[in-house]
Amino acid sequence: MRHIYWGFILLIIITSIILFIFHIIPPSVEGFDDVKIDLVYTWVDGNDPEWIRKKSEHLGEDPSKLTDRSSPRYYNMDELKYSLRSVHKYANWINNIYIVVDDAQVPIFLNLDHPNIHIVKHSDIIDPKYLPLFNSAPIEANIHHIPGLSENFLYSNDDMFFGNYVSKDELYNKCYWHHPDDNYFIPNELKVGDPEWICSVKNGYWLLKDEHPSAELIIPAHVAHFCKKSLMYEIEHKFPDIYDSTMKQKVRKGGDDRKCNTVYLHKMQCILGAAKRIYEVLPTSAGLYGYYEMLNKRDVDKLSDIVISKPKLFCINNASEYSEEMETVMETLFPDPSPYEN
Repeated sequence: MRHIYWGFILLIIITSIILFIFHIIPPSVEGFDDVKIDLVYTWVDGNDPEWIRKKSEHLGEDPSKLTDRSSPRYYNMDELKYSLRSVHKYANWINNIYIVVDDAQVPIFLNLDHPNIHIVKHSDIIDPKYLPLFNSAPIEANIHHIPGLSENFLYSNDDMFFGNYVSKDELYNKCYWHHPDDNYFIPNELKVGDPEWICSVKNGYWLLKDEHPSAELIIPAHVAHFCKKSLMYEIEHKFPDIYDSTMKQKVRKGGDDRKCNTVYLHKMQCILGAAKRIYEVLPTSAGLYGYYEMLNKRDVDKLSDIVISKPKLFCINNASEYSEEMETVMETLFPDPSPYEN
């Protein structure tokens, strides 16, 4: 009996050691070594006086109205620095990192000598007749033009992060979507009250539905998500009119407009990839996904939960000035500088 008892104790110890090792070591990416997955960010420093001047000239607006924090969509809170730290810590299998910027801007903290960091100016990938642009939709509609970009890549905003180890095979050819309980996700015709972002997504959905009757209205979770360069080129070439219309929208439209006449190309490629059975469409889960809206006090109060739950992918949407909790969470999760910083 004593042998059985000590054998049982030894088994528990060995099992505990194995579980501990798997907890601290990133998941294996065996079998995906030959798959290169790049990462593309779009970034802007809305505090930059030169950028503000240029935007005010093209919009005919008073520059002072563009410098306060009431326009937080462009407000820079060093999110990119922490996002890159999360990449290095939890997704260091990522190949090249491309950061798409206005021609006159470069994040000052970046280590431009790092071989995997590449600055991409708008003029490098966008036809000059459309420039300058102050709208994410047309900028995102050109990220597949990046010279040297791998066929498979992740697209991310700078307020999206990796909160835990994530492997290639968890993202490769996967389209994760979050299905809230609201009418935006019903694939009906456009209607008054649809905000511009859902109008753009539905435009893409209905265009693809004609050719792919099985297509579903899929809105990828608001985190770094998987894209294929070939699918984006296919959409650009197949729908030149809607692509051109998207490119002409220098700024986001305000109010409700049933005729926004734009598409989100990176979201549309997810719908196309799923319709072609290239992508596996998966629901998000608590351990995978987290979304925190800073206009929502409840979400602000929940920021500290990230440190405990550590979702693999999460977004802290910069919809308002961040509280001190934001900086505390970032420094707790990602205290160490990455090689991508000076």
